[in-house]
Amino acid sequence: MAKKMSNNSKKIEIDRYFFKYNSLLNKIFKNEIELDTLNAKKTSINSPGLDEKLGSSTSNRGLENVLIQIEEKESYLSKLYTRKDNLKKKYIKDFKKIGNNNYEIILTQYYLEKLTIKAIASQMNLSIDYIKKSKRIALDKLLKIIKKEENNK
Repeated sequence: MAKKMSNNSKKIEIDRYFFKYNSLLNKIFKNEIELDTLNAKKTSINSPGLDEKLGSSTSNRGLENVLIQIEEKESYLSKLYTRKDNLKKKYIKDFKKIGNNNYEIILTQYYLEKLTIKAIASQMNLSIDYIKKSKRIALDKLLKIIKKEENNK
């Protein structure tokens, strides 16, 4: 039972470590969908025949508003992408501290690029069991590094 608790606490620590990154990915995804919706709205406003239905000035104001919203959304997404890239660099820097190139690749692909274990195994030409075992070992080493750095603060 103690081993189960230990594995559970490791999972909580890992989830906490990647929380910012995962939250950022969710925020990016949500904003990309909103941008797609705005672009679709822009296209529908520009469609032929709408001017006759709404009147030219109403359609132009609507289009101006949508274009402003698109510009703001693109600017915000650009900032989110920059934050994501900076956070990704920080994680990769931490992964490099483990000192094993395969572990670094596995953690990067699994946690940052969101590949499945099967896809990683295929890409690296290694067995799924080997990837699973390596991921567990890499996470244990990463947790030790994180805890050591937290204690040194």
